[in-house]
Amino acid sequence: MQFYEYGTFGRKVYFIHPSFLVRRNIIPHLCNMEYEVYILPDYKKAKNILRKNPESVCYINIDVDLKPDGWINFIKSFETDEALSTVYFGATTERSNKATRDDFMTKCTLPAGFLQTTSATPDAARIVSDILEMINSKGVRRYVRASCLGDKTATVACEAGGKFLSYRLQDISSVGLACTIPLRDMEYFQEKSILRNTTLSLGKTQLLCSTVVYAVKREQDHATMILLFMKGTANDLKNIVRQYIFDLHQNQLDTELAQLAEDDANYNRPDQQGAAPDAPAEQPPEN
Repeated sequence: MQFYEYGTFGRKVYFIHPSFLVRRNIIPHLCNMEYEVYILPDYKKAKNILRKNPESVCYINIDVDLKPDGWINFIKSFETDEALSTVYFGATTERSNKATRDDFMTKCTLPAGFLQTTSATPDAARIVSDILEMINSKGVRRYVRASCLGDKTATVACEAGGKFLSYRLQDISSVGLACTIPLRDMEYFQEKSILRNTTLSLGKTQLLCSTVVYAVKREQDHATMILLFMKGTANDLKNIVRQYIFDLHQNQLDTELAQLAEDDANYNRPDQQGAAPDAPAEQPPEN
């Protein structure tokens, strides 16, 4: 399989039914390394999600849901589906032995690796991030950004013009944010000016930091202000922002999953490599 750099935004990274140790150790590490990570709680809706993101990386937990041969059939069903054949698979396990590993490596393609993720393998998180770097999963973007428009609690507050001002966030990353300000407030913010004691409200979390005004762009009836975190901003604060971004993305995925049809193929059957049904089409409103 040829590895190449995919697009501006890179590859999304999905974990199907990840174990506790993967959730605790690997996923937070990948978020902090600026990978766009999602959790799929059940393999039965994976195909309909991955059809929308066919260049993704997908890690399966082979210890649950299906037998090892069932997971092999599941992966092979992607390889024979033109619309899904570009998904890069990897496998995680805490219980499988060398014979099972050899079976997977022989019968299907796992460009994202076969990983032991027990507590006895603390380097698993680093190994996964090294693999994702090798297969160019980030594309050309360096930071994961999330829209905050659906979160009314996401705000930024600061002192300017002798006033304490608070604005709704438009989006955020670990390097900065964009917010909406009234046109009348544009006079308070000059490019390259420093805003000390900037307060970010993300859900129930409040963060105090310093920011610099990168740009103020006038729109039709408002302005968009872009703030960057100052050099030297604590990595702990950035990691909280990254966790918030992960939670936003995951909530959006969970909402989408609720609308999708399930894959009813029985992959534990030796002859079963079926395709998931397409998501149900929207029905026209009744008159």
